[in-house]
Amino acid sequence: MRPLFLFSLITALACAGGPPADATATQAVPPVAVGTATATTQDVPRTLTVTGSLLAVEDADVAAEAAGAVERIAADRGDLVAKGAALVVLDATTSGLQVNEATASVAAAEVQVRQAENDCARARTLTDAGGLSTGDRDRLLSQCEQGARQLDAARARLALATTNLSRATVRAPFAGVVAERMVSPGDYVTPGKPVVTLVSVDPLRLELSVPERAAALITSGARVTFTVTEHPGRTFEATIDRVSPALRARTRDLMVEATVQNADGALRPNSFAVAKLSLPNAPGVTIPLTALVEKGDVTRIYVAKDNVAEERVVEVGSRLDAVAEIRVGVADGEVVISPIPEGLADGAALSVQ
Repeated sequence: MRPLFLFSLITALACAGGPPADATATQAVPPVAVGTATATTQDVPRTLTVTGSLLAVEDADVAAEAAGAVERIAADRGDLVAKGAALVVLDATTSGLQVNEATASVAAAEVQVRQAENDCARARTLTDAGGLSTGDRDRLLSQCEQGARQLDAARARLALATTNLSRATVRAPFAGVVAERMVSPGDYVTPGKPVVTLVSVDPLRLELSVPERAAALITSGARVTFTVTEHPGRTFEATIDRVSPALRARTRDLMVEATVQNADGALRPNSFAVAKLSLPNAPGVTIPLTALVEKGDVTRIYVAKDNVAEERVVEVGSRLDAVAEIRVGVADGEVVISPIPEGLADGAALSVQ
């Protein structure tokens, strides 16, 4: 009897129909009220991001011009020096003695010349009076000329000795900062041996590599803004003042240079720089900044198409005061949603205000 009872119960329920319909059944989602803007074409500023290096305008391994032992280090690593300032001082004892000797030789030669000139003057007078033969007169005049030549030679030796004495002090050929010191007190140096590395720091040269596709757009006078790793968040400015006349054969790029003022010394030679070059304005499709949805490296917009939201990933170019250039993703005349209401999704029905 039990199987028959269960069968009858099941049959009764089937005949009675399913459970009653839910009174709160899902209703149609209402359209999202949105504002819109039309993508328009206008001239927008162009920039080109490139990389490069900051270089010293002057960079030299300063060498000694004389031989001698290092007596004193006048400027060490990191010191800022003016043009002509002492860098390294060599022992000048021998040079000083040579100057003293040459000075004495000049003084003695001057005395001899004065005496010879007096003798020559008397010889001329005696010759005119008939008291001295022509031959004796000529011999005296020859001695006068020889004394003058000896004086010139003594003065030349004094000048050479003075120069050698001055070369005992190695001086800065330009204003800059000592980057490296190669000698210590007591070291013996010879002419041509580098003693310090000196680099100029104000101004600096910003050397940039421009790809071939943009080479024709770069001209002298173009504005440059750049950043360096050691000063995050700070932007520096410069102006292109040198453009290479040819592309580099191996890399097919164009080298350009800008002079960077560095009065505060914030920038250092050989720093890596990321720069933006200003290019001539060109037409571009623009939309309001409020139409952009940015998340990480991806930027999206919503286009209003047949009263339905169509989500698109776009490539953003230049940004102006209130609009952004869209290089890829939207065409001139298309209608975009701006601003973006919270919760808007692709495919949502729209009510355009």
